[in-house]
Amino acid sequence: IIAFDELKTDYKNPIDQCGSLNPLVLPEYFIHILFTFLFITAMEWFTVLLNIPLIIYHIRRYINRPVMSGPGLYDPTTIMNADELNRAQKEGWIKLAFYLISFFYYLYCMIYTLVSIYTVSSIFSMIYILSSIYTVLSIYSMIYTLVSG
Repeated sequence: IIAFDELKTDYKNPIDQCGSLNPLVLPEYFIHILFTFLFITAMEWFTVLLNIPLIIYHIRRYINRPVMSGPGLYDPTTIMNADELNRAQKEGWIKLAFYLISFFYYLYCMIYTLVSIYTVSSIFSMIYILSSIYTVLSIYSMIYTLVSG
């Protein structure tokens, strides 16, 4: 979000900005798919259903990306187009909202599971706890990366 605002105000040039944004795209997608896989192994179907639409969007977005020599979504020649810049900024705000809501939902689920683990002990509870801790920490680092630019 900050990166697109810097482009809009001409604080940074598009080549440098796209060069710093494009390497973050595939790790973001991989981490999101990994979280969803962990939720599948923990049989958290509601959480999986919440994450599937964004995974489908990520796959569709990556398949329809601009033709470039390397991996990434942002092309320096088209990113300064006002429509493209507004779309990218809007996408950033929506993803930030999704990741923040997910963060607090996962945190709630982790605390709920930790409190109820004394009553029900199973392998799935342990898998869910481990995946929740990993998810909370990873989403925090992803948000930090997005904010720090």
